[in-house]
Amino acid sequence: MDNLKNIVNLMHDCFEADKRQQSFWNVFSKNYQHLKFLDDDEKLLTRSSSAPIVPANYASAVSKTLLTYKREKELLYSSFLLIGQVKNDSFTKKICAPLACYNTVIYTQTKGKNQISHAVNIDYNQPLLNLDVLQQIIEDDISTFPTDIFYRKFNSDSLPLLKKWFCNFPHTFDTSFLDSFPALLSRENITKIMEQNSGKIFVVPAAALLVVKKSFLSQGVLYELEQIAEDKTLLESLKSLFAPSKSFFADYNTAPIPAILSDSQKRIIHNSKNYTLSTVIGPPGTGKSYTIAALALEYFMNQKSVLIVSNTEQSISVIEQKLIEQFSLNPKALIRCGDGSHHKKLKNNIESILKKTRWDINDPAKKVNKAADNIKILEENFSKKCQKFFNHSRLVHKSENVSVGIVDKIRLALLKRSQRKSVSLKQDLDKIQAQQQELEKSCIDYINFKWQQRVANTVKKNRKHLSNFLIAIKARSSSKQEKFFEETDFDVLLNVMPIWLVSLSNLHRVLPLQNNLFDLVIFDEATQCNIASALPAIVRAERAVIVGDPKQLRHFSFLSNELQSHLFQQYPFSDIPAELNYRNESILDVAQQLLADNDSISYLDEHFRSHPQIIGYSNNNFYNSLLKIMTQKPFSDNERAIEINYGSEGVLKKGVNKPEAERLLYKLLSITKSQKDMDYNIKSSIGILALFSNQADYLESKIMKILSEEELDAHKIRVGTAYSFQGEERDIMLISCCVDSNCTASNYQYINRDDSFNVAITRARDKQILFTSATKKELLPNSHLATYVKYCEKILCATNISTYSDAFQKDLCNELKKYGIEIRLQFEVASIPVDIVANHNGSAIGIDLIGFPGEMENYISLQSIKLLGRAKLMVIPISYNEWILNRKQVLNEILSLFACKPEPCSAAIYNPNKKVSFSFLEQIQKRISYTVEELELLLLSNQLKFLENLQKSYCNLISVAHNELQPESISFQRFRSIAISIFEQCLENIHSIISSTKQINIFSDSIKDSELLISEAKSLIDKLNDENSILLSKMNQIAAELSKQNLSDNGFDMLANEIDRHIEIAREFKNL
Repeated sequence: MDNLKNIVNLMHDCFEADKRQQSFWNVFSKNYQHLKFLDDDEKLLTRSSSAPIVPANYASAVSKTLLTYKREKELLYSSFLLIGQVKNDSFTKKICAPLACYNTVIYTQTKGKNQISHAVNIDYNQPLLNLDVLQQIIEDDISTFPTDIFYRKFNSDSLPLLKKWFCNFPHTFDTSFLDSFPALLSRENITKIMEQNSGKIFVVPAAALLVVKKSFLSQGVLYELEQIAEDKTLLESLKSLFAPSKSFFADYNTAPIPAILSDSQKRIIHNSKNYTLSTVIGPPGTGKSYTIAALALEYFMNQKSVLIVSNTEQSISVIEQKLIEQFSLNPKALIRCGDGSHHKKLKNNIESILKKTRWDINDPAKKVNKAADNIKILEENFSKKCQKFFNHSRLVHKSENVSVGIVDKIRLALLKRSQRKSVSLKQDLDKIQAQQQELEKSCIDYINFKWQQRVANTVKKNRKHLSNFLIAIKARSSSKQEKFFEETDFDVLLNVMPIWLVSLSNLHRVLPLQNNLFDLVIFDEATQCNIASALPAIVRAERAVIVGDPKQLRHFSFLSNELQSHLFQQYPFSDIPAELNYRNESILDVAQQLLADNDSISYLDEHFRSHPQIIGYSNNNFYNSLLKIMTQKPFSDNERAIEINYGSEGVLKKGVNKPEAERLLYKLLSITKSQKDMDYNIKSSIGILALFSNQADYLESKIMKILSEEELDAHKIRVGTAYSFQGEERDIMLISCCVDSNCTASNYQYINRDDSFNVAITRARDKQILFTSATKKELLPNSHLATYVKYCEKILCATNISTYSDAFQKDLCNELKKYGIEIRLQFEVASIPVDIVANHNGSAIGIDLIGFPGEMENYISLQSIKLLGRAKLMVIPISYNEWILNRKQVLNEILSLFACKPEPCSAAIYNPNKKVSFSFLEQIQKRISYTVEELELLLLSNQLKFLENLQKSYCNLISVAHNELQPESISFQRFRSIAISIFEQCLENIHSIISSTKQINIFSDSIKDSELLISEAKSLIDKLNDENSILLSKMNQIAAELSKQNLSDNGFDMLANEIDRHIEIAREFKNL
């Protein structure tokens, strides 16, 4: 027990030293933004009828910043300043520190028809008192400080109480300026006071607005750590972390929930029931929030209580959304608490529960059990039928190739007769799906029945405890709150509202520090949680599940290694244990190192967020290719989800590469302009990530000027480094690499870290554009950036070629092609190879072939079919005996599954006006649209005409190839590949022409003696125009020769080599 006490005290000291570096010392610090002093009388604390007014430009600037940094920043109203100089053993600093701060909003108010003003209001319920600084100034007990006066209206009694307390330290504080209250000192007067050197700290009546990073105060965590260290019962609860063990829930049953869980997710639930401590490793986009919600719901259905915590409010919000929207849990069954708005919602929920006198309760348990039993029977029958059809298919195939005996002939005759009446495997799957839907609907009813039942019983028997809790959360002083908490039986409260979602920084505000208060605590984004702030949450639960990704960024600590070593020397540790390294280790790291049983570690391996090209690099390099990519879509192999924007003019100076930033900003504007007329809800969300913090700051300052508040909001614009994007995702990510050709290894030191680079390149869902000022050859060899660029270029050149595996596959595919259906063979989705994927008008289905001897004869398991369903690919099994004996019915079943039923067409004639095999153009349509817009902006009509001809030539070549060749043949794929290469290179050349044209405009407008630069740019444009003309003519030549059937293999190879040479020439021009 003494060792546990030492650990808690050590973490307390580390946390205190860390946060001391971040204390709110000076409102003039560069760490804060939009500082504005209010010069009038104090109106907010006194709750005057008229609110302070701020200028419109100030309100707009603040609004833009808060829109862009919702997660990290907030607007505060700071009241009463402590001004002077603080000296102690470790530092001397000038301070201008607020005594109290309030969460603040700026709102618009209208007077008359056109008089709009911007007023200020604050949240009075939860003042943030800067007691950290006060403690360090007086280095004495501050428990007598009159905190209550900041929770109520500032009246005639408030100021004397405040002044009296400071007068207890006459050698430290000067309170003479307080006599002018409620008048507020101006910025000019405050600056003059700061210049004085009286040796005392002036307590000044002043008020300022400023934007700060959230959660700079830490008094609550420190207080709770002190309590834990002195309480043996609380210390005992930490054994679930520091001495984890197997521990079974005797009264726990698997509960029906409205979700189909993967094996990994089921294992997570199993581990939580069987271990006091278990961990979940969840790489980016693997459904961590969904899994946490499902786990919480499972406990809810077993009459258990769950505390869900995280370092950020945003991740808590996502889990809350999953529980309510995806699992249909009644919002009143959970408590999301923390800031003022959640506080109000909590009060309203309890009040409405106490007011309700009648509950309409119908138990749907029988419907749930019946649906679950039906599914079990149907699935067992389906598996048996698959095996049966497999055997039948082998018999059918045998009869086609060899003479069979009399017994087999009888069996075959019976089979043919029964097959006509038999229900297909696809129809069996439909029945399973229908029952699954019925089960999920019944589960939703059952979930809310269970909650209503619990609430009705609790209100009937324990109404007083709920009333006490309502009084407690209404209490404005911490002493009153603690009194009512002590009188509240939290077991009763948790029976009514068993799921609590709280950020770690707010935990102490809403829950008493009581051991094993909850059955389970779940940590989300655990790599962002430091050890110290996690301990109070661990204490509050009987067992813990810690969720995170060790391949992503840790929490950021200001604690130096030297100071941490010094603190460790104060305790009986011979060396710093790896699991107690506050500065470098998160709570997830601690848990991973303390777990003795590998079975208590689970791994989420299904990736649902990003395009396969975007997540591919991280999957290969950081996750050992273990991720099943659920976003892999058939017929998307020619999509270009990654783009590299090269520029040779960029130079990195003091962490900023301005030319590269300008290229990025131009791209950003082109995207926002192209989506200007789109509906608000479908506009792409956009993130701008820089690998250097100074570049991020520079980009932010520019973006705030060029985009309106409406644009920032509509596109959910966010700007920052990898740290700013941990846990975030966007449709489009623009990444500024910053490095140029002259950068040395030291410039790559930070961006070459696994965790930061992994986070940086895994935020995009649909599109990622990399901006770099160095070519592939100029990047630091073997750096993450160099290998990533190499990976990008490789996938940009990839093509998909496949051949038939057997006669069954070929026969079925040929029938489907008669209806204009596109085919992919042996296509892998979620790491599962699907025999055939068929596509028509953007609608795709998978086909599993069963029973024909060869590599594809076995059937996909039902579990794999469900997994493919989660990857949005419906798969139907078709056995060889079904196909041979009932071909027409099978074909009609397949055709009926497409959203738009295909019509028969000639297999030999392809109309180029139909959207058949031109998916490449559809896939890059956005890119073509951006190109057209840029050309129109620069009035480059000749390039517009060329682009039009390029599209026509491409369609012509593909059409001719369709007419002359089999689309599944290697020859067709070669022609298609060369056509795509020409199209892509010509498009790249057009972008280089656009870039050079813009440079000419810039040189002409702003650079003296620019004739040489303009001449070089024009020369490059001419060369690229020539190359485009040659490439276009080659494409037309191939189409002409192919249509006359004059093109031999040797002739094609010669043309292909010539085309490759011209593509290389164009790339060399571009690099120059």
